[in-house]
Amino acid sequence: MNKLSETLELQIVSSDDKEKQGDLLASFCGVLQVIIQKLSSVEETKRCILEAADCIMLLFLRVFACRSSTVHEEAMLAIDGVAEFEEYQVCAITIGVVGDICRALDDTALQYEYCAAIMSPLMTVLSSEALHRSVKPPLFSAFGAIALTMGEHFEKYTPSVVYTMQEAARLGYADELLEYGNQLKCSIFEAFSGMTV
Repeated sequence: MNKLSETLELQIVSSDDKEKQGDLLASFCGVLQVIIQKLSSVEETKRCILEAADCIMLLFLRVFACRSSTVHEEAMLAIDGVAEFEEYQVCAITIGVVGDICRALDDTALQYEYCAAIMSPLMTVLSSEALHRSVKPPLFSAFGAIALTMGEHFEKYTPSVVYTMQEAARLGYADELLEYGNQLKCSIFEAFSGMTV
């Protein structure tokens, strides 16, 4: 992580320097992805990843400032390594960061490509039987951010997203889950507002 941070701080003088920086960033993201996956798969070291998750995500957010689709792709793969279904807190945080990234994307043709690449893993997460209920509110909010960014290009995801949100809104919640139910409904409103703008 220190090397990735140092690479982000390199002085860029020429286009050759920028290309070298991009190559290094992509390589470091790839290495971090493998390390994260390996450490997450062993019970004794999984806690290390959970403790470092915030720092890792902030570092990857800095990587997105680099203007290279290859670097962005490697960073997204590494983020996917952090977002394991079983670690629902990390997954919820990661999905929240994904929503923030989508809101921050410049109005460029690449934003549709990035958002489309993000939707595939999010749809997989949504359809997972192992998905913890606390992940759904940030997931629905992220759908709103992505829909707002993608505009009319989001239409192909609309039927499945709307169906899932309608099903979630229909559920009744016992007193101990009332706060969760309200949180879920607020995130559904956020998602619908992103889809209708």
